[in-house]
Amino acid sequence: MVAAGTTGLLTAAAGGPPRGTARGRPEAKDGTPEQIHLTWGDDPTRSVVVSWTSPGQAVRPRVRIGQRVITAQERALAASPGGTVLWAYHARVDGLRPGATYGYAVTADNDANAADPFSATFRTAPEGRAAFRFTSFGDLALPGHSWAGSSGEAAYAVGAVETFQPLFHLLNGGLGSLGSLGESGGAGPDNTGPDSTGRDDAEPDRAGTGTGTGTVARAWRDFGQHMQASAANRPWLPVTGSHQHDPGSADHGLASYLTRYTLPSNGADGFQGRWYAFRVGTALFVCLSGDDVAYSAAGGASALVPDGRAPRPTDAETPAAEMRATATRATQPRATQPRATQPRATEPRATATRGAETRAPGTPAAGTAVPVPVARERPVAGGVFRSGRGYSDGAQTCWLESTLAAARADASIDWVIVQLHQCACHSAPDGAGSDGTGSDVGVRREWLPLFDTYEVDLVLSGHASGYERSFPVRGFEADTGRDAATGAVTDTRRPRPVTTVDGGVFDTSQGCVHLVVGCGAAGAGAAEPGTAEADAGRADTRGPAASGAESAEARLAAVYTRPASLVPDPRTPDGWASPAADAVEEATWSARRDTSAGYGIAVFDVDPGTEAGGQTSITVHYYHAAGPEPAGAYPGGCGPADDYYTLFDTFTLVRPRSDGRRWHPKGLH
Repeated sequence: MVAAGTTGLLTAAAGGPPRGTARGRPEAKDGTPEQIHLTWGDDPTRSVVVSWTSPGQAVRPRVRIGQRVITAQERALAASPGGTVLWAYHARVDGLRPGATYGYAVTADNDANAADPFSATFRTAPEGRAAFRFTSFGDLALPGHSWAGSSGEAAYAVGAVETFQPLFHLLNGGLGSLGSLGESGGAGPDNTGPDSTGRDDAEPDRAGTGTGTGTVARAWRDFGQHMQASAANRPWLPVTGSHQHDPGSADHGLASYLTRYTLPSNGADGFQGRWYAFRVGTALFVCLSGDDVAYSAAGGASALVPDGRAPRPTDAETPAAEMRATATRATQPRATQPRATQPRATEPRATATRGAETRAPGTPAAGTAVPVPVARERPVAGGVFRSGRGYSDGAQTCWLESTLAAARADASIDWVIVQLHQCACHSAPDGAGSDGTGSDVGVRREWLPLFDTYEVDLVLSGHASGYERSFPVRGFEADTGRDAATGAVTDTRRPRPVTTVDGGVFDTSQGCVHLVVGCGAAGAGAAEPGTAEADAGRADTRGPAASGAESAEARLAAVYTRPASLVPDPRTPDGWASPAADAVEEATWSARRDTSAGYGIAVFDVDPGTEAGGQTSITVHYYHAAGPEPAGAYPGGCGPADDYYTLFDTFTLVRPRSDGRRWHPKGLH
């Protein structure tokens, strides 16, 4: 394990942008695995899920661990009637030992590399009160400069995860470039050129054009190939955000996301994969779908509709009951694709139960019709508008409360860590807010009272590029904001800090720390080199409570206090964009913000403590890229990448262990 306390420069493990070559000879419609990634099963100590896609329908897709063979379950998603098909496969591997390392291989009968299939290793979670490490960032962009919103730094972001060798990684909403595709409808400045696998974007074999659903499918593929370098070695646990919404996709724009990922069960019929929880050691991780409560306009609402026209803005919200329907579409063969280079790892070892397992029930046979979820969307002039807010009709919030209550009633659980995409505590550098990235009163109103009641320790979010840490907060202060247009007093439900002394150690039994880590190289939000903000960030200065490096005006937070409608985007003809926030507040809760770059990684080391009733801790280190990209230097908004990361912030969270403390719910604030 790499030590996370060093103050020197660290080099990301990635060797730069992925190569465009692949092992073996790609065949049309074959079952060669690609985009391989791991997630936890329902019990991370004993189960993982291996997921992947293939260019065509795989024949007997399977995972091999020693002498054990696990047949994968097939999911297929048709991009459009008569269009291409996404072939995804998921193998649930159960019966593993806690804290053990396993080798595995992924293959199929029509795998072009069947003689030497893809292989890697993973570790299961430890059991009981054990120390472990995890990492986090959000808004991971695509590497290179072929896509709008892509980033050279993204080539090293995945490698940074491998540098620290965590047990697992939390992705707080991602695929930053897909959000740009949805808003602009193009892959890059001219929507042409090769992707990271060397494939020409103008080839019409996906959807017949270089834009729309075909381009988005290719962006997803590049994203999956990119993250495979880490996600095939350790589980990556994602949450939905504004960038996972596909133009014209079913299920609130999440059909592709839900087809590609198998996540721990939430027990909510019709909402599997949208929110979930899992436990590692003494920590419960609660992963939420912020689109359900957030006010800021979601990426799905701003995406292009299937006919290529941008949807017109509206405040109408489709009831959740109207959004759930199913239909059956016949699958179509997928066109030929070259495979990206896949990382090699050790060969599988015989460490698990022997014996082959049969194909999972319900797996479609070749050539049969595949059930595909489709949403009934509200048509408006100019296109189709999708609003995610309220889609669960309160089901997610009810699940959240029962999950938090059960955790705090369990004396073996110390930590409750929440992951979502949207931000409750974020201050934009210019205080104005843009593209839906301000603090969100929807999240504050619906979920922060529950976080207070059940002593949530840490909230991780993305959405806003960069890094920001709050003081511990509990409760809120009313009528402390101002309307952005009129200056009138408005209620932003500003979180109340329990301390404004940045001493580096915080007792989270007294207040929750919010951490914005939307720093997966999405390319936005970095200050111009040479400006006061960039210099402040590089100099490792703290917020006004510590050094006064930033003015009070610079510490204003943009806040969305009501549901936001789309507005015309002057950058794109006939396009629409997320509006600026409608209010501002003084960010009294903000302890530290990185204004030098939008790229970095947070590393968390959990120490369970040694005595019942004693103290447990999480030590956090945040590293950022030593050399930010100059804004506007490249057509995609990206400059030269830097694979050196330096320590920017470190702090420790502490709380009493639950096995020696009688917990009781706090009153709602």
